[in-house]
This record gives sequence, structure tokens and C-alpha cells, in this order.
Amino acid sequence: MESDEKNRIEMNSTNEFTEIVRLIEESRNRAFQKVNEELVLLYFTVGKTVSVRVAEGTWGDKTVEELSAYIMNRVPGLSGFTRRGLYRMKQFYETYSVDSDCYRLWLEIQENTGISKIVSPVATQIKNDNLFNKQIVSSVMTQISWTHHLMLLSKTGTPEEKMYYSFLIIKDKLTVRELERQIVSAVFERSLIANQIVSSLSAQFPTGVFKDPCLSN
Repeated sequence: MESDEKNRIEMNSTNEFTEIVRLIEESRNRAFQKVNEELVLLYFTVGKTVSVRVAEGTWGDKTVEELSAYIMNRVPGLSGFTRRGLYRMKQFYETYSVDSDCYRLWLEIQENTGISKIVSPVATQIKNDNLFNKQIVSSVMTQISWTHHLMLLSKTGTPEEKMYYSFLIIKDKLTVRELERQIVSAVFERSLIANQIVSSLSAQFPTGVFKDPCLSN
């Protein structure tokens, strides 16, 4: 009897149990992605405010410090909004704003590859195209965790390199550690040499990246 019961449990564990675990994992992944989308959009928006105020000269370093202290006081336990964190958000916004080289490169990639506009659930709620850069932030960059973004901001240089690794993260589901290894190994530079890329910007990106299910409608 005990043997029969054990066999029944083992059979269930490879069928219904496995399916339930799969459903749980998928639900958790969707929840995480939703949270990440909102977080990245929040950081981008806050970064825009800081960037504009600093550029206008109405905010200086002291004001940014005061903002950080104010946020910490009003929302105790909140992480990420230190002075350094706010300047990272500013850098993030400036990296992908409509005036950035990354944004111009994104438009050129779209034109050269003919890919359709990528729209995420969050993006459909956004009306201000000037703020969210025709979906580059609201639907592409939100697929990347903030920790990945911090790595890209600190470890990559040119817009081409940033965009290359951004799509590689999404396509290959790279962890932060894997991303760092790719950057340290100069995968981007070696890819350019191997493919003998001269003029086509789209050829600088992983083969088939724009056909990946997670990057298309």
C-alpha cells in the first residue's frame, strides 16, 4: 500500500503538480515584470524632473540632497532615492530622452529594420509620447531590471553599445552577472569585428532580436 501511494504521488508530481508549479512561476514572473515596469517608468519620470530643474539652474546639488531627505522622511523605508540614486535617475533619463543619441539610434534602428512599435500594457496607458520616447522606455527598457540598467549606465559607453546589450539582455535573459561578463569580455566589440559591420546599424544587434516574441506585437 505504501508503495502504491508513493507511486501515485510521484506520478502526480510529474503531471498536475508540475503544471501548478509552472503556473505559479509564470504568475510570479508576470508580477515581477509589472513591478519592474512601474519602477523603471517612475525612475525615468523622476530623472526627468531632476534633469530639467538642474538644467534650468533652479536646482543644485544641495536641492537634490534636500529632495532625497524629504522623500526618505515622507516614505520611510524606501530605497533607491539617495542623492546618488537621484543622480542615477537623472542619468537614466538623459540617456534615453528624446534629445539623446540613444533615442536617435532607436529611431534609426526602427527605420532600418522595419520593426513595428513595441507596446506593453503599461505603455497603452501613457499618452505623452515626448516623455516616453515612442516606446523605447515604456516598452523596451521596462523589460530590463533597474540593476541591469545601473550596470549599463556605469559599464558601457556609446549608444550602440548600450542598445546592443539592452537587446541582448532581453533576448538571452541575461542575469546581471552574465551581463557583466559579456561586457568585460567585450562581446559587443568582437561582434562588430566578426560581422565586419560598416554602415548598417541594425546589423550591430543580435541576429533575429527583432523577431523575438518578447520584442514584437
